[in-house]
Amino acid sequence: MKPIRTAIIPAVLLPLIFATWMSAVPQFTNQTLHGGDLVLEGWGGVNYGSYNLLTSTNLALPQGKWTSAATNIFASNGLFALTNAITPSMGQHYYAVHALSSSNSLWIPICGAWLGAEVTNGATRDFTDEETRIGRQLDILRIYHGAGGWTALTSEEKTYIAAGRKLLVSFKPNSSWANAGGGDSTVNIQMKTLAQSIASVAPSNLMVCIWHEPENDVITNGGSAGTTAQYVSMWTNVQHIFSVNGATNVIWFWIIENYSKFWGSLPELWPGNTNVDWVGWDVYQGSSSENYVSAQTTAYNHMVTTSNPANNYLSKPWAWTEWGVGINGYTPSVADQTNTFKAVNTALNNDQFPKIKCVAYFDISGPSAPNATSAILPGAQSAYNVLANSPYLLQQCPQ
Repeated sequence: MKPIRTAIIPAVLLPLIFATWMSAVPQFTNQTLHGGDLVLEGWGGVNYGSYNLLTSTNLALPQGKWTSAATNIFASNGLFALTNAITPSMGQHYYAVHALSSSNSLWIPICGAWLGAEVTNGATRDFTDEETRIGRQLDILRIYHGAGGWTALTSEEKTYIAAGRKLLVSFKPNSSWANAGGGDSTVNIQMKTLAQSIASVAPSNLMVCIWHEPENDVITNGGSAGTTAQYVSMWTNVQHIFSVNGATNVIWFWIIENYSKFWGSLPELWPGNTNVDWVGWDVYQGSSSENYVSAQTTAYNHMVTTSNPANNYLSKPWAWTEWGVGINGYTPSVADQTNTFKAVNTALNNDQFPKIKCVAYFDISGPSAPNATSAILPGAQSAYNVLANSPYLLQQCPQ
């Protein structure tokens, strides 16, 4: 790895040296200090293309072993600017900007957040009804497959992807994390078949989550799927099978519940900085007296304050991958939903959650549907429509 350009910060701070990979077009052009922050600027990226800011204390370390410090997208003119907190105690660090190939675009919106929804369980049907109600297309549709239930893209999924639509699929390779971690050859064969099916739709991408909301499935938390180490091994095994079978058109989503009851398990459930592209969580309003924006603020702040070099949540875009007003027997009134939709609209459009880049409502009704009470009530639909068509969820950049 040969540095294209280097710059040394004055000796009052320990030096931080910048490098651009020979295979990448973007390069650093300027660095400035503002208090305790280092601002890196550069040019040469693909318009709206994705990139990683990588860091290492060892310039000779192979690129694949550098730490991802941030993931973002280039501006419309290929420029980029990043702000990083630094302290003298950090010692010498090297930084590199690494453009991601178009086949590995991370789907990060320039401004605001994608509008997503869950509107059925396990298929892409019914999304047009949702779009008719809100008066616009969904940006991302989230669907689910149960344990062992997804070994190839369905015809519906292929059709949806071929139409240029964004799909987020949560699936469980097996009911046992140990079996999906390489301990069962049958599961490995199923994952190989799935990987080849996904590779067949390249260069089209899709988002994939391996076993969403794992916290309450950990044995020590009362679950039955396995240990935290087995969860990480499952994730690593599936990603490896995908990689060797050409399924490099996957954007990897780590999705948790993010309730305080199981916060202690999250660090051990982290699949690794280089194995995750997006972080999402599923927080619901559980009573008429709960302040939903406050609940989301608590979840958001937890991810901010617990992010660290080993578990670098802050280097990823974040999402509300499920949210809703109504859960666990709580059936909201029209007023409950309307008030929360208005509060969320205000919070998002006032940039209270700047790292949230996707917001997906759980709008599934029916007696057998999980979290069915979160389905949007007819009397609250107009308030939700205002939110769904607000500047933040239309990805409108501030003037």
